[in-house]
Amino acid sequence: MTFSIIIAVTILLIATVMHFLPAYTPVDAPLGVSVPASRREDLVVLAAWQRFRKINAVSAVALLVITVILGVTGHELINIAWIYLQIGVVFYNWISTRKLIQKAKTVQGWYQEVHTALRGSTDAGKPLNVLDPIPVPWWGFITSIVLSAAFALLLWWRWADIPQSYPSHWGPDMQPDAWTQKSVLGVSAGVIIALLFNFLMLAVTMIPWYGRINLRSTNTPLGRARLQSQMEMTQSLMGGLMILLTILLAPMALAPLETVSYYQVYLIIGALVLLAIYLVLTYVLIGRAGKAAEAEVTQALGDAATQPQWEIPDRDRFFKMGMFYYNPEDPALFVEKRSGVSVDFNYGNRRSWWFVGGILLLIVAMSVIPSVTLG
Repeated sequence: MTFSIIIAVTILLIATVMHFLPAYTPVDAPLGVSVPASRREDLVVLAAWQRFRKINAVSAVALLVITVILGVTGHELINIAWIYLQIGVVFYNWISTRKLIQKAKTVQGWYQEVHTALRGSTDAGKPLNVLDPIPVPWWGFITSIVLSAAFALLLWWRWADIPQSYPSHWGPDMQPDAWTQKSVLGVSAGVIIALLFNFLMLAVTMIPWYGRINLRSTNTPLGRARLQSQMEMTQSLMGGLMILLTILLAPMALAPLETVSYYQVYLIIGALVLLAIYLVLTYVLIGRAGKAAEAEVTQALGDAATQPQWEIPDRDRFFKMGMFYYNPEDPALFVEKRSGVSVDFNYGNRRSWWFVGGILLLIVAMSVIPSVTLG
């Protein structure tokens, strides 16, 4: 039942994030579809967002009911499958609902009488359409490394107390159902996974610092100030996320200690609850940061704050499925996302392949290491 509660919380968290997605999507790209400024409040656009939210809510409620009903007898893999099913529904919902806007745009010729221009540069200097570099939250990374080191030292200090056979897997009832033999690599597996998570998060937070973020949709002073403020808040909150993920991995890292096993269930549930609260709080704080920046710029510039300096062209051909930016002719390495807050790669730029390859390598390593070390 405990595992089912964790699954239910995850489903609810995904549904909550999807519900607030419109507030964190560039106004020129509802559901990843390019629209001119004059059509941003079109009835078709508003109806599409309403449908997206409705399908998201209905599917989440249905999955929650299924999870609760099967909570007592459901197999672990079956419970996990509901999360993947929800992700699949969200993806299908995104793809199908955005077609409503695409059809209206094509039939009514929204861009036929709109003069557009694409701005973006990676030249020297500080163009108006480039965000300032955003510092890496080293405090979060260093704290996470210190915590991981503390786990390793505790295991080394209590080496003699570690039994020759200890739990390596827990079932849906959060009780051990598999054991592994004591070895240096096996005992260290949890710490290694925690360290890999830390370096993966560090790689993500270094993206806004490594290169300037070239804006492709934020074409007003108000929009640029909002995105700059939201990115800075996101970067700061990522430091806390590193620490929380390390704490969440504590039960795995300390699993070899038999005396810890009695508290592992409470540690996992407590850490997951804190993580869920933190992620929801992150969305709230990011939104408030954006609003504060908007108020400051509006007070300084007045009506000029909302005046677009160029009309954004129809860029659907550059965004695969309305999500992934692919434009080999664009020199930018990073561009703002079409949904959510943060940045993404220009996948048409070969330099992005090194970043993506490194992240994928870390993810694969975190998946392989437990099976290799724990047997």
